[in-house]
Amino acid sequence: MWFGNFIKSFYNDEALGDSTIETIEIIFLRAQRQQPNEEPHAWLASTWLARIKARGQNINDPDIYMISFFETYLHACIKPPLCARSLGLYFLYKENPHIIAKYPKFANEYASLMGPVLKAQEEGTIDQLYRIYNPKMYEKKDKEF
Repeated sequence: MWFGNFIKSFYNDEALGDSTIETIEIIFLRAQRQQPNEEPHAWLASTWLARIKARGQNINDPDIYMISFFETYLHACIKPPLCARSLGLYFLYKENPHIIAKYPKFANEYASLMGPVLKAQEEGTIDQLYRIYNPKMYEKKDKEF
């Protein structure tokens, strides 16, 4: 399916949107296999780094590494593998906002995935939601700060 969408993505914006999301999901699953002892937030950060590296950015800067965790924090509050899908939609928003405007299915799915996360953030319970999927990283964060 991915390859078919990849070919279609050259001439079809909807297929490009689907391909963007599928690519992020594939990279996430690869990070999960390569780092089996890590948690979803680490896999999402690795996915984010792989994506920006593929787009020509230097990922060897320690600040970029930290940004990868910042950029993926809210997505890490979603159950895997849906967290990877939300990250793919996020990249679609950043890289091709015209596709989001043209195909509301992407915006609707993103709103559905991120709705509970944004609600938890608004209510001040985001840390508890984060902890559900990233308990080791949550404990580590508490010790460092």
